[in-house]
Amino acid sequence: KYWDRGVQEFQWQDHLAAPFWYRRQLHSLYAMLTDKFGPVSLDAGIRGEHANDKMHFDETYTSRDLEHWNLFPSAHLSYEAPGRNFISVGYSYRIARPGIWELEPYITYEDYYTKKIGNPDIRPEFIHSAELGYRKHFKGGSRLSLTGFYRQRKDVRERIRTAYAAEPGVTLDSLVNAGNDRTIGIEMGADINAARWWKMVINASLFHNRFMSKYTGSS
Repeated sequence: KYWDRGVQEFQWQDHLAAPFWYRRQLHSLYAMLTDKFGPVSLDAGIRGEHANDKMHFDETYTSRDLEHWNLFPSAHLSYEAPGRNFISVGYSYRIARPGIWELEPYITYEDYYTKKIGNPDIRPEFIHSAELGYRKHFKGGSRLSLTGFYRQRKDVRERIRTAYAAEPGVTLDSLVNAGNDRTIGIEMGADINAARWWKMVINASLFHNRFMSKYTGSS
């Protein structure tokens, strides 16, 4: 159904129904290593992945056959120092794929005055993440932790809103790979057992984010 503002009610529209065929296949191979060398603990792994997205719509230009080969490594190293001090460092490389609703290439209704359309050419986001952490345990159960982090995302997905020419007063939301971003920051957490009846949890975060746009379409 769609919202007919003239009569203020929903109306059936048979021509709005459009078949969309979609299949996603993922094949992965994992290798993992876990070991401990005295006060040093190691967790590492790598995932090899083959992904295939097949899409077909009634209109030929929306048919797609996308194939990807990727490697995703990760590693985490921790050191237990004297005095209940812990130092850790970690790295991971990940992917965030668009959902099927973000790939559908036809217009649907989000609300009375908003339409949306997916993008069959949208690319997944690839994310590098690195962390350096310190944790201190005190007598009585109190704990202090500090973590510095760096994250980089490629092909960040964002929605672009434009006026929908076919219906005045209605906007159309579409999806694009808007650009890349980088975030660097530090997080602090403290669990303080001030007394048997009083426990405090304090958290703080300070970060700097930079977004570099590469989308050049109109908005």
